[in-house]
Amino acid sequence: AGLPRFAREGRFQGFVGNVTDVHDRKHVENLAVFVAGVSAALAELTDSVSTMQKVANLVVPAFADWCAVDMVDEDGECRRLALLHADPAKLRTYRALLEKYPSRKDDPHSLPQVLRTGEPDLLEDIPDSMLEATAHDDEHLRLLRGMGLKSHVLVPIRSHGRMLGVLTFLTAESG
Repeated sequence: AGLPRFAREGRFQGFVGNVTDVHDRKHVENLAVFVAGVSAALAELTDSVSTMQKVANLVVPAFADWCAVDMVDEDGECRRLALLHADPAKLRTYRALLEKYPSRKDDPHSLPQVLRTGEPDLLEDIPDSMLEATAHDDEHLRLLRGMGLKSHVLVPIRSHGRMLGVLTFLTAESG
């Protein structure tokens, strides 16, 4: 909102007002709408690896640098159906990293935590202290830091009160 400002003799000097930056709020609102829509669509699906890969393809790189889709199977075990990054070399490195260093069950910002609680997890800024707490050893910490992770969103996928899986979105080089 702005108001014109005049000198005593009546000459126009400019406007006086204030501006509110709503970029961050709009970004979060758009994120929530997008994730809710994808989650609702996924809740209606039966097990389909190709559909999950399509979801990952929709979000990388337009929405996130990384996307993972993990679903709970009939035995209650979590199985990764899709993992995507635009750079195949980074994808291979991350897959090897996950195989060697699985998520800690007690990590409060992890896939196991979201599966356990059914609550989403949003970290707008991943601090180095979190990487240190997550790392299994010095080599793991070096690899995590090398990924350049900036933020993450882990969203539970539910249908009819039952936990089906988790969508994970990570930003890194895109910021």
